[in-house]
Amino acid sequence: MERSDSFRMGKTRSFGSIKPDNDKHPWKTVHILCVNDFHAALRESNRAAGSAKLVAAIKAFKAQNPDTIVVFGGDNYFTNPISEYFHGDPVTHTMRELQTVASAIGNHEFYYSAEQLMRWQSEGGFVFLGANIHSRATGDIADFAHPYWMGQQNGIKIALIGLVTSETIDRDNFAPGMDQYRISDGTESAKYWIQYLRDGQDPLGKPDVIIALTHYGLRFLPDGTPYGPELIDLCRSAEGIEGAFSAHWHQFINTHVHGVPVASGGSSGRGFSTLSIRIAEDERIIDIIPDTMDLMPDRLALPEDPFMKRILQNYWQRCESEMNRVIGYAEVDIVHRDPVSDAISPEGTALSLLVTRVMMETGNYRAALFYSGRIGSGFKKGPIPWYDFCETVLFANRLVAMKLSGSDLLRNIEVGLTTLKGEGASPLAINGVLVDADITQPYGRRLVHAVFADHTAIHKDAFYDVIVDGFLAGSPFEYDFSGGRDKVLLNANVRDLLYQKILQEKNISGEQPDNIRLVRHDKKGLN
Repeated sequence: MERSDSFRMGKTRSFGSIKPDNDKHPWKTVHILCVNDFHAALRESNRAAGSAKLVAAIKAFKAQNPDTIVVFGGDNYFTNPISEYFHGDPVTHTMRELQTVASAIGNHEFYYSAEQLMRWQSEGGFVFLGANIHSRATGDIADFAHPYWMGQQNGIKIALIGLVTSETIDRDNFAPGMDQYRISDGTESAKYWIQYLRDGQDPLGKPDVIIALTHYGLRFLPDGTPYGPELIDLCRSAEGIEGAFSAHWHQFINTHVHGVPVASGGSSGRGFSTLSIRIAEDERIIDIIPDTMDLMPDRLALPEDPFMKRILQNYWQRCESEMNRVIGYAEVDIVHRDPVSDAISPEGTALSLLVTRVMMETGNYRAALFYSGRIGSGFKKGPIPWYDFCETVLFANRLVAMKLSGSDLLRNIEVGLTTLKGEGASPLAINGVLVDADITQPYGRRLVHAVFADHTAIHKDAFYDVIVDGFLAGSPFEYDFSGGRDKVLLNANVRDLLYQKILQEKNISGEQPDNIRLVRHDKKGLN
């Protein structure tokens, strides 16, 4: 299938290729620069530039392009143990140093209380934007959010409308009190605030340009088809949105969706994206150009911002003894994600086996299912310090036990036969089931055969005791556990279970799972 003309994919540039505005042009340019899905990537690694280099790169961009506004795309604070130890302060320092004016609210922001979110805004000098998150009781915008931000830069008034991706915010690992809010349709919320702004109801008057700062995902499927229902619907239906930032799925994207320029800058401080607004001498908006900047090809040569470097060193010195505390040992390198592609093998890894084993040990279950994308890179051979453990075992989701029909079990296994390259999603980790899968087949037709580990059949109409992590239990992506019966939320969570397992056994052997077999299948059978 050819890509629709409504969607044009751009090209990601390395940082060294960025050029400043040319004063000879008969226009001026205002840049909106967005860091999305930062995930508290404070320290430099092969997956992140680190705060000191990210700050230096953005300051260099702003020096070349003085009319630049910095925003964040949500999921700013979660997944780094140093950030968690200091209640997010290192991330707030980073955002304040960049003079961030606004941030979208990401789904991971819901791990924190409304009071925490308000404190970060006050201390960081920015506002969280969420036009479509409301109080269930009153219908008002959540008290920790603003529907939009509006400011003036180089003579033009810019409005940013913030939109939160659809999310069930009463999950067990979200902050207490978050269940008093609901997320409404983002397109309808955007339409309301577009009209509000066009009517000149803001004290600054009517904006010259309206940009959507969203935590909506967008990606391109292998056949070139764009996928991201929320973002696509927004660009198609919300007349008046003249540009949009996407996020959530960690992609580098610069494109046009139904004529609307869209940009997304990867994740974890690996780069950033820009929407560049070109303005004619008569103050008319000429166009808006989306772009992406990848810092990683030049990462080793990038300078560090001296102030940010000192700040980070201070934080590290204050928590170093705890971060370096050894909890166990890896007998071999335990690789969960490919160091180049970040992909996880559909056949599973030593870590996915270990996680699903500790899940199975909490009761008498026929199967355990875990979304493997919620585990980081893995462990190097040798001592496992607390910092590395927390960076790898990212989430503390509690477990959900249920009775699941054979048909629902098989369907969810089918959904989980994905690859990062093909579907942009990590595969499902499975224990208790023997699976033959052909991932060369189209998505949705990959499960060839499945039986329980004792080789007994999985009957579609029968119900079986199954345990899943709390993330999966919420039926994200295309998973569906809504038909599960007798659901019980256990006190146990994956992080604590794995931590106790490593403390108990002291060594991790690196044993690989063998229950998922990749095959080639045709009409004649298995080959």
